[in-house]
Amino acid sequence: MTVETVESLLDIPIDYVVTINMQGFTDLIDAVDGITVTNSFSFEYGGFEFLEGPTELSGEEALAYVRMRYEDPLGDSGRNIRQRQVIESFLKEIVQFPSISKINEIFTTVRDNVETNLTLSDMIDLFAYEPSRHHIEQHTLQGTGTYKDGIYYLLVSDEELEKQSNKLKKHLEL
Repeated sequence: MTVETVESLLDIPIDYVVTINMQGFTDLIDAVDGITVTNSFSFEYGGFEFLEGPTELSGEEALAYVRMRYEDPLGDSGRNIRQRQVIESFLKEIVQFPSISKINEIFTTVRDNVETNLTLSDMIDLFAYEPSRHHIEQHTLQGTGTYKDGIYYLLVSDEELEKQSNKLKKHLEL
């Protein structure tokens, strides 16, 4: 339903989807012996303290780092930025990972915790495509946040939807 909603909202196709559960997330970060991100401000969350600047994260720390949003001055947008940081750092680590000894652990974690419609061949092609590892674009809808019946909604204008849809269509060469 999420894919259909995004496709309809932005008038673009979503060909591939990857989802990972929280255990898989922490296990993959730990399988590459952790990651490093640059934190833009200090905060505490989930029993961990995250100082401003370069921060090394274990799997559990990375999960807490990406989950915090209420203390972030940017709210959900700030959380999205941190999620992207973690994904980029993980991708950097996995392709540079010096030890083959943990490859079985990585494959087992993926098998048990990740769902995707990508084939193994598709995944290999993505990792082999150099620019995909070094350039991740984020397209964020701008709008006004509001709560209704305890649920947060982002109200986005038709103009903003069209602007982002056109950017994505251009990027996708549609």
